[in-house]
Amino acid sequence: MSREVHKRLRRELGIPALVCASRAVDGASGAVCDALTEARRCATMLRGLGTESRAVTTNELAIFSLLFTPGREHEMSLFLEQTLGPLRRYDENQKAQLVDTVAAYFAHSMNVAKTARALFVHANTVVKRLARIADVLGEDWQDEPNVTRLRVALLFHSYVEGSPVWE
Repeated sequence: MSREVHKRLRRELGIPALVCASRAVDGASGAVCDALTEARRCATMLRGLGTESRAVTTNELAIFSLLFTPGREHEMSLFLEQTLGPLRRYDENQKAQLVDTVAAYFAHSMNVAKTARALFVHANTVVKRLARIADVLGEDWQDEPNVTRLRVALLFHSYVEGSPVWE
């Protein structure tokens, strides 16, 4: 259904359209409100990720459900605290930039030289920060599944911090 709506909007309006359909619900007002909130948050997340025109359902993006399913905000906060909390606290206490460093490190395919250029610091600074990240998170922070959890947490963090949905 979302794909048909997307095609028609694109054809009729001639502009990019982002269509996000939620699950089917009965007529209960609470269920309808939750489904609408879920679809709105999903669309906001996609737009935040740079998607301008697409048809999706919230089920297709279930891996991101912590971001858009009403009532799961506590789980989101807990996940972010467990994964990024130690780095954020270190950054606050030491006036460091470990969260920014690990985000740039992942964004640049874990390449120290590219990360250094992106952060406008020397490569040795990045190496020292990566060692500090290992001190804070543990030596296995770049091993699976830790690295995937950290990547997802950084993505969620950037979305939650920059989104009016969570205010």
